[in-house]
Amino acid sequence: MSTVIRPEADRAPRRGAVTFTESIEVECDEQSMPHRVIWQERRHLVVETPIRWFQRRSWWLEEPRAERGRPGLVAHEMWRLQVEPEAVSRTEVTEVRTIDVSRHLASGRWRVVRVH
Repeated sequence: MSTVIRPEADRAPRRGAVTFTESIEVECDEQSMPHRVIWQERRHLVVETPIRWFQRRSWWLEEPRAERGRPGLVAHEMWRLQVEPEAVSRTEVTEVRTIDVSRHLASGRWRVVRVH
């Protein structure tokens, strides 16, 4: 009997979280803290203080060579944001969502990597 090991992306997410990657626009304030995002063609406000951390990455699997001093080579900058869509009307009911986003340090691009 053989054992099949599935890649992390194929495993079922825990506690209702969905893991994927999707482009997102992030606007930051004067302290470089995210305060507004454009996600799924809609503007969202960051409604709680963002949480920032760095997550190691398997750069040797993704990069043909490692250039000395290159920003973001061994770790991704990660942020957990609680966002709420900007209301289009006074009667619209909106929902706060928690998302994890990563910023590619060399290019400044942002990606949604998990929706809780």
